[in-house]
Amino acid sequence: MAGFGDFAKKMMSKDVKKNIANNTTAYAYKIYTNIELLSPIDTGQYLRNNRITIGDRSDFDSANGNNSKSALDNYTDISKPIFIQNNLPYAIPIEDGHSKMQAPRGVYSEAVRLTKFKPKGIIK
Repeated sequence: MAGFGDFAKKMMSKDVKKNIANNTTAYAYKIYTNIELLSPIDTGQYLRNNRITIGDRSDFDSANGNNSKSALDNYTDISKPIFIQNNLPYAIPIEDGHSKMQAPRGVYSEAVRLTKFKPKGIIK
């Protein structure tokens, strides 16, 4: 027979996992927003090609389609990593500072550096 301690452990585990998923999602949204703000704009293709996927990296390399930001809406499985990426051929030179006027420090590394992680409610 399961006692109250077993029930409490099970509930705490669910609450902790839910809070971790919520905090991870919030952090990913903030990073993605900073990526959008820091992305150099010429034709807009680089900006439109930023992708969010859950569990696996995307091999998508075209700016036609959704940015899949909605992938975060139902993120609950904290065992699956969140990937934010841009697969255009010139994404790496931009990250290396090639766009000296618009993104001299890159985009992704700068977005992560600027994003503050402020976890809420993981342990009450």
